[in-house]
Amino acid sequence: MKERTSNKSSHLGSHLTQGTANQNSFAFRLRKARESIGITQKELAKKIGVVPNSVQNYEGGTFPKGDVVAKIAEALNVSTDWLLSGKEELAPYGTGGDSGAINNDTAPEHERVAKTLEDGQDFNTAEIISKTIEILESKTVFTTAIVSNIEAFHEAIQMKKELQKFKAEMQTETAKMFNDIRKEVAKLRQENQQLRDEIRRDRDQEVTEDTG
Repeated sequence: MKERTSNKSSHLGSHLTQGTANQNSFAFRLRKARESIGITQKELAKKIGVVPNSVQNYEGGTFPKGDVVAKIAEALNVSTDWLLSGKEELAPYGTGGDSGAINNDTAPEHERVAKTLEDGQDFNTAEIISKTIEILESKTVFTTAIVSNIEAFHEAIQMKKELQKFKAEMQTETAKMFNDIRKEVAKLRQENQQLRDEIRRDRDQEVTEDTG
């Protein structure tokens, strides 16, 4: 079984070294790695937990999220560094790190920032902005990734703002509604008391007339 795995790795390496002119493309490396181990887009999609159309989109130029990249690397038995940049030496998934986790020294900047925030660590805003600009100007596969993430984060923030605005409006409307209800109840009580007073006065008057 080990010899068979070795042959597969050798076969993978020979496939991936072909067409080096296009190896700056994440989509190209993904497709060649998938084809070299003989699995379909549908099979890869099942392995990484996405719909088949997603893999088709990835191979067409759409860049997946960081966690999906790690799953793809594991499924295709390649390193995340090679899959992302093509500049690192081709290595099986997981070499140089625990369980194939993305190394903080080589991971894209937006992934390191995400990990920093998840760990509750502080960060330098100016430094992050400077690095983000540098990534955007690099016009690499990381540019596409960070633009997608920024747009997704911005949309999430806008949705959160809209939700907060909606909640504030609902609280205002609810408070106004309860205030109107309290006023209406107070008015009804006052009218009810006035009616009782009138009935009592009428009865007293009738009694007075009868005794007179």
